[in-house]
Amino acid sequence: MSLTNVSNRASDFNSQVKESTRQNVAVFFASNAKHLDDGEYIARDYPHLFPNGLRTTWDSVQEPDFVSTVETALRNRFDNLDPPHRPSDEHWRGLRSIIRAIWDMAHGDPAPKLYLSSLPAGIGKTSAVEESVRELIAYGERTGKRFGVVIMTNVLDQIPKMVKAMGLREDQYAVRTGSKGKAEGYNDMGLGSDNANRAQVLFTTQQSLTATTLHKGVSFEQMYHLAYENKPRPVRIWDEGIVPAEPYVLSIDDIDRLKRPLSEAGFESLRNELDRLTTSMREQPLGTVIRMPPLEALATALVRRVFEEADKTAAEMLSRMADNDVLLRREERHGTAALFYEEIVPEDLKPLLTLDASGEVRMTYRMMETHRKDIIRLPSAGKVYPDLELNVWDHAAGKTAYRSRKARQELALGVADAVASSTAGKILIVIRKATRAAPSLMVEIEKAIERRIPDFDMSRVKTVTWGKHKATNEFADCTHVIIVGVLQYDDASVETLARASGRLNFTTPVSDDEIRSFHEGEIADHLLQAANRIAIRRANGDKCPPGCRVDLIFSTKSVASLDTVRKVFPGAVIRKWQPLDDLIPSEQALLRVLERSADAEATVSLTELADELDATTRNVTKMLKRPRVLSAMAERGMAVERRAGVAGMRVYRTGGWWIVREAEAKQLDPAMRHQRKLRCGPRNRKGQSL
Repeated sequence: MSLTNVSNRASDFNSQVKESTRQNVAVFFASNAKHLDDGEYIARDYPHLFPNGLRTTWDSVQEPDFVSTVETALRNRFDNLDPPHRPSDEHWRGLRSIIRAIWDMAHGDPAPKLYLSSLPAGIGKTSAVEESVRELIAYGERTGKRFGVVIMTNVLDQIPKMVKAMGLREDQYAVRTGSKGKAEGYNDMGLGSDNANRAQVLFTTQQSLTATTLHKGVSFEQMYHLAYENKPRPVRIWDEGIVPAEPYVLSIDDIDRLKRPLSEAGFESLRNELDRLTTSMREQPLGTVIRMPPLEALATALVRRVFEEADKTAAEMLSRMADNDVLLRREERHGTAALFYEEIVPEDLKPLLTLDASGEVRMTYRMMETHRKDIIRLPSAGKVYPDLELNVWDHAAGKTAYRSRKARQELALGVADAVASSTAGKILIVIRKATRAAPSLMVEIEKAIERRIPDFDMSRVKTVTWGKHKATNEFADCTHVIIVGVLQYDDASVETLARASGRLNFTTPVSDDEIRSFHEGEIADHLLQAANRIAIRRANGDKCPPGCRVDLIFSTKSVASLDTVRKVFPGAVIRKWQPLDDLIPSEQALLRVLERSADAEATVSLTELADELDATTRNVTKMLKRPRVLSAMAERGMAVERRAGVAGMRVYRTGGWWIVREAEAKQLDPAMRHQRKLRCGPRNRKGQSL
């Protein structure tokens, strides 16, 4: 085995180790080493032999052709895409680290850690896994050394796509999922779930694995239904983000709702126990850690039958908190609540390869790094967005806004305006799921689009709700996404999730700033994942492809801010976006025409504008001078310039506020009155008003 990449930090290395033993030393150190950046290792044993350590790279101890073979297949796959996929050199470095990690897991080399790849969405993390597994199977057929693989996905419909991409035969894989997957026929794929032990590749869902951990309390080694040839599978891949514990927040109101059904069903003693519990919770100051009474009986089938479906979750939570310490905090809408979490990922599931494009923005992994100390980050270069059209409308779009009919109509008008100005062939809209308290926003949006653009083809618009905004490439052919609101949590839920991530006990203090930073990281995760459902996920070197547009609607008075957006889309220029709901239809039409001209920096004449708007040149001139039109142009960063002796007007983007006459500025919104940024709208070359 070649040791071309072995180097000695100590100057007297050659005098300490003979050339004939160098290979054995390298192999030993590779299998007893701590992972470092770029796939490197440094010895952690026998420091007396090498006081300055011995470093070797993956390439010196792996199957020589595995990485290069997989990389070649991956490059060919990317070249055959339309358009071809072009990751940067740094992205390729990250993709190679995924391939190396899979090979090393197969051979049982890495430490029991979580190996995190945070390469951006669309770079090819899943593709690297697919090609690696394909080659791992081929390696087994060549050598007789077959390594079991288990892939834990976030959504069921991803499984058939991965099976096809890997080129798996029926006798090479199986699928084992929960009741939903079984009902939809997933468990019949391949060899069938009953024969999973004979399948080299096993697909399951993350939810199925964590449910087994929660309800049966078994280790990964004891999950015999996931074994390969009666042994735990060595190659373990978790596709998408991971949280190692399940957070619970249970308010006094939630507990109170359980009392009447228990009393009516004759469970008087259990009902009285809940009464004593809620009384104690009300009397204790916030921040107190209390011991929950033994309430496991709530989880029994006999007791669960007395509850309505909506209350069964609360009963389940309470039974899991039973006889454990919980922390009392104030829940946003329901007063005092108990905070608790429970481990859901088996400790012996590691080593585990995790693929999460949000790994750099989420605080979850930082908490795991700091407190659990079980994260090893693989090389993961980011992506910049200088060519992205990014518009932000500062408007409430949370749960409260959805409950108000007026607010829903305002949001719908804004979305319709964005659709009207879009040049994209297909548009994706991300909205909240409809509830009884908040009807579907999509109904209002469709009405608003129909009024704004009577002949619009609604088949151009696709919709996805929050909660289903991850792990799907279904909308990769869209080039414009409108994200309505951001997914946020109350402080009690955020604190519970932060503590769960770091496995912190409830006496360990967590500051308000830490909770806010954690919350911002979760918001950034959801924004990034939602935006990357469209073509923005592709790469042009280290940049997103040109021609993509993201429109965001959220209130900057919340935890989310423009700084959050900048972290998610580094290098992008944020433009403030103001829908045209205060303009009359002719003014709205004028701005749409000007926007098209501004993007092309075109020169247009008043006559051309009048013809396109079916108006007179006199009316067009009047509209160009109206304060509300000037305000809308300023918000969109547009300017119009006329020069003496030059026909027509030049329409262009200013990259900032548009400049208006001081007299007109007094009629505008105060936010637009910036010192010395006021010039007239249409002007001649000398700066004189037209």
